[in-house]
Amino acid sequence: MIEEKWFRLGTESWQQGLYLSFLFGMVHCLVGIPVAAGMVISIAGLWFTHQYFIGGVELSALHHTTYNLIIFSVLFLGLVGKHISELRESKTETV
Repeated sequence: MIEEKWFRLGTESWQQGLYLSFLFGMVHCLVGIPVAAGMVISIAGLWFTHQYFIGGVELSALHHTTYNLIIFSVLFLGLVGKHISELRESKTETV
C-alpha cells in the first residue's frame, strides 16, 4: 500500500503515470534489482496505474499484492525445485 500511495495516489494523467511508473521500477534497483528488471517492473507499474485510474489506490494495491504473491510463489517453487534436484544429485553421487 505504501508504494501505491507513493507512486499512484494523485496521478491525474498518463504522462504523469508513465513518469511515476518508470520511477517505481527504478526505485527497485536501489535494493539490488538489475536495471533491466527495474524496467520490466516499470511495465507492471503501468498496469498498477491503469488499475488506479479504474478504482483508486485500493484497486492498484490489490493488483500489486497479487503480482507480488505470484512472483514470490514462482521464486519459492523454483528454489524448492532446485533444492530437491540438488538432494537427488547428492544421493546419486554417494551411491
